[in-house]
Amino acid sequence: MEINSDISDIKDLLDSIKKYYKVKLPKLHGQVDLNIKKRRDNSFLVRVKSQNIKYLSTHNIYDMDTTFIVDNKSNIKIEYYRFRIDENGYMSRFFSDKKSYLSLKDKKIAVKKLWINNQLLFTGDYNFLDSRGNFNLSATKYSYKNQDFDFLVDLNLNGNIDKEKINIFGNIDVFGNMITYEVVGSDIVEDSDIIIIQDKPKVEEDSFLKNLKLDVKINSKKALKYISKDINIEFFNDLRIIKNYDDDTLITGMTTITKGYYQMEDKYFTLDESHIYFAGDPKKPLLDIKANYKKDEYIVHIFISGSTDEPIVNFTAEPYLTQQEILSLILFDGTGSRDGGGAEAYTLLGGTFAKGLIKSLGIDVDHLLLGTDSQDNLSFEIGRKISKDITVIYQHENGKDGVKARIEHNKNFETDIIIQPPNSSSVEFLYKYSK
Repeated sequence: MEINSDISDIKDLLDSIKKYYKVKLPKLHGQVDLNIKKRRDNSFLVRVKSQNIKYLSTHNIYDMDTTFIVDNKSNIKIEYYRFRIDENGYMSRFFSDKKSYLSLKDKKIAVKKLWINNQLLFTGDYNFLDSRGNFNLSATKYSYKNQDFDFLVDLNLNGNIDKEKINIFGNIDVFGNMITYEVVGSDIVEDSDIIIIQDKPKVEEDSFLKNLKLDVKINSKKALKYISKDINIEFFNDLRIIKNYDDDTLITGMTTITKGYYQMEDKYFTLDESHIYFAGDPKKPLLDIKANYKKDEYIVHIFISGSTDEPIVNFTAEPYLTQQEILSLILFDGTGSRDGGGAEAYTLLGGTFAKGLIKSLGIDVDHLLLGTDSQDNLSFEIGRKISKDITVIYQHENGKDGVKARIEHNKNFETDIIIQPPNSSSVEFLYKYSK
């Protein structure tokens, strides 16, 4: 016996299935070609094809083609399948010509073996009555590629489902390859003497993320390469991703940069072994960056430490140069200012250089100014906007630390309130002339 059917809307077929099986099926719409053959052992060979199926009227499934066998005990053997979904930049094509095995019994589904793209193996079970289940996703030397990422990984992830809540835990071992995604500076614009982080539109919190719990360890077995327009580095990760229900994602561990370079315009900086330490908030790691710049007979060593909120940039040189001479060497290719601007040019352009370097590392600042104090030591100011008109600035000068609150009344007038412990404070009123 053989049945060929051109179903104008798969919703009608799913409604018929629900009359015999009390299962929750996805809301699908679209034309489907269906072919069913009864075999001698009373099993059925089913082939389903469709050019386009819509899910919840917003998501699309394209070019679906699958063949599977169903026996009289509701065991299912998938011979092959292929389909693609809307492009998402990560994973949109799914296929397998390896046989997969599932079974439906007593309102339970057991996935004995389901191959995803011939490399990822999914197993598990799910009870439709109490909405609980378990699963495992594993792979050996799984190759994942798109326009920005090229990974080779071993993974072993386990999961528990309890109604809406999902708990995922396990390990991912990375065997290298490459990242080319431009992760730095995409939300940063530069305006005169400050860097402004553009406001992003608020997105409603995803209920899936609220109900997700994670504990995943990521370990590099071979160096990853990160290559972008200005950066080329090799690094290892030893990280742990942790997330509790209704909580933000945390990252702990360390990224070790083994070698590489950073290029800013015509300046070329080599990187020694450096580290980025994560202690929770993934946007606020601790820095231990070591870079070198070579010009003529001089080698400049650059050290970036501290947190991303309060980075500390220090310079040394061989042979010895003052801090001002070092930045002059980097900025002007010589140890003296070309236009006689002296400390003013050092302060302005030194800050510009440091902001470019810090920006390339993905550090969010709204105000950064470098200079030298009366002892020719490095002085700096670094701050963040806390509102449209108020910037809080941490400053270090003459070996002393202080805090400055800058209030912008309008484009021409601002007030600085400066507090420098233990017993120094002042108020400055600034008028900026503009035509």
